[in-house]
Amino acid sequence: MNRLKAITSLFCVPALAFAAGSIQKPNWDSTLAAGLAQAPASYDQIDELTRLAWDGDRDSLNARLDALMSNAAISQPQREFILFEFATALADLPEIDSDLISRLRKVRPTVMVSHEESAASAVPLFNIAAAAEGLYHLDQRRKAKSEAGKLLRDAPEKWTSSFGAESRTRRAGYVDAMDSASDASLRIVLESASEQLPTMPELTPVAGKAALLLGDVTALENLVINGAGSDLSRILEAAALTLSQSHGAGLLRFAVESAPAVNASLVIARFSPALLRTGDTGSTELLFQTLSDPELGASAALALARANTGALRIRLQSLANENEGLAGGRAALALGSERETGRSGR
Repeated sequence: MNRLKAITSLFCVPALAFAAGSIQKPNWDSTLAAGLAQAPASYDQIDELTRLAWDGDRDSLNARLDALMSNAAISQPQREFILFEFATALADLPEIDSDLISRLRKVRPTVMVSHEESAASAVPLFNIAAAAEGLYHLDQRRKAKSEAGKLLRDAPEKWTSSFGAESRTRRAGYVDAMDSASDASLRIVLESASEQLPTMPELTPVAGKAALLLGDVTALENLVINGAGSDLSRILEAAALTLSQSHGAGLLRFAVESAPAVNASLVIARFSPALLRTGDTGSTELLFQTLSDPELGASAALALARANTGALRIRLQSLANENEGLAGGRAALALGSERETGRSGR
């Protein structure tokens, strides 16, 4: 039952999406539906469908699916459970039949149960169409990875422009392909992406991954200036784990002194914990100096608060007591954040 609850919370969407403009009400008790769904015969059918998919026996597979859909002896919860589990199992195939994905995307759930947070709101217990949608994007990403890998080998100078013309899903496949690229190809991609980054922030994951794979700190500095969004945050998180302490400290200083405030704040958040934990003197002094910065002072205060060491605490207390300016206020903020962090951790 716990697994079924996890499936419900992961794949369910508002019933409005399936009701042509009208909100549906729950039509099944979740416990009863789950019990019917998990009948022993369900797993035999899931295994058989999965075997046929692995064998590539399209005709037999479609015949079994037709029989499943028309079998009046099978309850609707059991039918939708079998289809959902089959759809999720397809993700393990090296290649997924696009016609099969299309078929599963058209299946709309009929077993609607109460939402955990609102008994009057209905959600599908097994959202086969949502699982199939995930399969579609996975398949597109894999195909894009294969195509992008070939392009990296044969024509890396065309890779960046091709990336820009793709959908978000297929772009993820392009980025996946970079893991197996040669340094020479990565260098060509990095130079092209870095040049276009100021006007094409969507190249952030490309420039960032190439810089990390090549260990190019200068390219990371360019990324800190021109990159944007959640992709930049993920790249900086990875960089904080891979760069040496000296390179990390250098990137932190560069960001504070030269990067847009929003990006500099990300660098402070990602790099400060390790630098403060290891007692990097230059970084510690930089963060204390940054407390008086109108845009970055709060980020510096939070980083110092999270470090939670006795020496930093004493210095912050002294600054809060003796300085009535912005730096003193930020020091007091850091001390307050430290206390809140300590309480939440107990």
